[in-house]
Amino acid sequence: MITITHVLSKNGTSHTEIPNDTRIEFVIRRAPALMDGRERFAISLSRLPVGKRLRDDLPASWADLFLQAAGSADAMMVEIRKENPGGSAGLYRLARPLPEKGHSSGTVDIVWNGRVDGVPAEEAFDAAEAGEVFWYYYQHDAVPEKYELRFLE
Repeated sequence: MITITHVLSKNGTSHTEIPNDTRIEFVIRRAPALMDGRERFAISLSRLPVGKRLRDDLPASWADLFLQAAGSADAMMVEIRKENPGGSAGLYRLARPLPEKGHSSGTVDIVWNGRVDGVPAEEAFDAAEAGEVFWYYYQHDAVPEKYELRFLE
């Protein structure tokens, strides 16, 4: 039986339910590879409330927790909005741990929607690595523990 548990959004305006069928892993891992920084500059993955669909009357807060990426397949930043202890939610940017010397290896320009954001190299992801993170998030509602989370808001 095919079920719908998540929504993939493009640029914050186009929302698509993702059927849980044999292609689900391919669809989720491929989404970051389709980003070009211009026409498709941002994606997000959100879990629907249990038993609900986009066509249903959803609470306004249904997509408050999500994984998102902005940029292009070559260079993007990945962020998670997750619940913190105590019930509040926070937005965090994912980063690989700093090299042994403890210093960033420079900055990477992330181009998205006419903007250019310079981020530390450890916070820049390519489509393949972001695809792994999105697939993990789909399965666990979390990101792999190997990433550090930098609080944004």
